[in-house]
Amino acid sequence: MVNRVMANISNAAKVLGLVVSLCAGGTALGESPRVCGVAAKRGGLAQYMVPAEPDQDGSRALKVDIDLDGVVDDLRWFDPGSGSVSFTLTLAANGKRFTLEQQRLAVVKFESRYYVVATRIDSAIGPWQREVLSLTSDGITSVCSFAGKGQPP
Repeated sequence: MVNRVMANISNAAKVLGLVVSLCAGGTALGESPRVCGVAAKRGGLAQYMVPAEPDQDGSRALKVDIDLDGVVDDLRWFDPGSGSVSFTLTLAANGKRFTLEQQRLAVVKFESRYYVVATRIDSAIGPWQREVLSLTSDGITSVCSFAGKGQPP
């Protein structure tokens, strides 16, 4: 009987440990709902757009420490004015390069983190699709996406 009680206590402790670690992980990732909530509002992330003047060929570049290793990384995007925008993240520490191509995109800085907001619109009245992507040491990862008809938010 004592062994059974001890086994149940041990199992309960393991489950509790798992729940605590999942909650801690959720807290670390808790920014996703905030950035997604702002992105869902009309013009919500526009105020967080990173200013970057285009050079002669229309390329924009930004040097920031994305992976927080103390070395600046390279963000570049090119909008030829027709078709799609090409975006590249190059991490300086390991030389890894990540690319993204989308009809429209903007680089934003929200709560000390950098994101790309990619938008595709089929016509002036929709349908449209928007995706918020996080820039991290793991590359470009999707945080949330939205779709609808009419004008995008």
